[in-house]
Amino acid sequence: MASAEGNLEYQTTLAVHAVNDDTSRTVGTTMGGITDLAFSPDGERIAAAINLNLLGSIAQEKRDKNADLCVGFVKIWRLEDGEELLSIEMRAPNLRGKIDEILANRKEAESHSQTGGALMNAHYASSRERMPHTLRFSPDGQRLTVVTMSESSAHFDATSGA
Repeated sequence: MASAEGNLEYQTTLAVHAVNDDTSRTVGTTMGGITDLAFSPDGERIAAAINLNLLGSIAQEKRDKNADLCVGFVKIWRLEDGEELLSIEMRAPNLRGKIDEILANRKEAESHSQTGGALMNAHYASSRERMPHTLRFSPDGQRLTVVTMSESSAHFDATSGA
C-alpha cells in the first residue's frame, strides 16, 4: 500500500506501508500534490501523477512570462531504495504574457475584457489538457498511460519518458 501526504503547493511525501507488519518508509518527496499512484507489475517501481495546479505552475515560471508552464510531473521511483528513476514534466502553453499585455493598458483592457476572459479560459483549458490526473503501467511495465484533468491521455516509455 502507498500514501502521499502534503498539499498542492509545497512538498508531498510518498510513503509505502507493509500490510502485514504495520511498518512504513518514505520513498520520495516531490513538489505538488500527488493525484494518483501506480505500482509497476513487477512491484519494483511506483509511479505518481503530480499536479502543480495553476498557481503553483505560474509561480515556478518567473523568468519568462511566455515560457510554457510546468503544470505537473509524472515520476517513477524504485521502491527498494527510493531512487527517482524518471521525471517527466507536463507542460502547457502559457498565455499569461498575452493576458498581462491586454490588462496593462486600462483603456485597452476595458475594451478587451471579453478577450481577457477568453484568454484566461483558454489558459485554464490548456493547463488542464496537460495536468496529470491518473496513470497506469502497461501489463509488461514498459509503458505508462497518463490521463490528464481534461481526460485526454498520453503514453510514455516507463524507462526513458519518450
